[in-house]
Amino acid sequence: MKNARPSPDPRSSIWAWIAYELRFCRVQRGLSGQDLAKILNCGRSSISRLETGESQLDDKQAALLDKIWSTGGRFSLLLWYARLGHTPDWLNQYIGLEDRASMIKIWQMNFVPGLLQTPEYARTTFMAGDVKDVEAALEARMTRQEILNREDPPLLWVLLFEGLLDIPVGGPEIMRAQLAHLLEMSERRNVSIRVVPKTAPAHPGLDGAFMLLSVDNTEVAYVEAPEGGRLVVSAEDVRSFVIRYDRTGQEALPAGPSQDLIRKTMEAM
Repeated sequence: MKNARPSPDPRSSIWAWIAYELRFCRVQRGLSGQDLAKILNCGRSSISRLETGESQLDDKQAALLDKIWSTGGRFSLLLWYARLGHTPDWLNQYIGLEDRASMIKIWQMNFVPGLLQTPEYARTTFMAGDVKDVEAALEARMTRQEILNREDPPLLWVLLFEGLLDIPVGGPEIMRAQLAHLLEMSERRNVSIRVVPKTAPAHPGLDGAFMLLSVDNTEVAYVEAPEGGRLVVSAEDVRSFVIRYDRTGQEALPAGPSQDLIRKTMEAM
């Protein structure tokens, strides 16, 4: 494939190793991307995404490659190990996808999402998390927010749990400024901020926060954890997150009442 993006660094995660190994094995056998697409019964563009790590092999594809290429079960075993743990280079991979996303959907329960944080709020969260170089982390976060100021910014749809609005991160003054920033951002044509009230019944979002990104007509999910994160690109697995987001959104207040609730919380501080 001419002008194809390079495979990811195979040392960054097992998923990256799988992508690297797929391209290596294809080239080693003198096959083109179209040749491999015929083997896996998919489009050539799907092969490109598999080899750059934007999509993941599924079990049937791995088993088929292992059989046709006589790998001794290599791809199936790699898939098994990849699903066991976190992605070491999750942040860089996520930022790369975020930078190219046409739509970003976020469900957050504990903190205001990074793309909507004020510098003071962000600094406080970094200090609370014992980040070693707070100022460097703050600069990186503010730089990430620039995607919302582009001429053609991504759509940003955010669902927030009401409880996080009450947490006085950095004190009342910093939190009031943060809530005011949420109100300001919610007025943008590409930004939707809705609040899931504390009175909402049990819903799938209670399992934890996550994000969905639409990149090059492909959806990717991201789940954050204290010591790392996990990127989910399998179509079947991503679909489960899409359903969780939609069902959580059914419990959220409309945009107007959400703004009223944020404003009321801000004025009460």
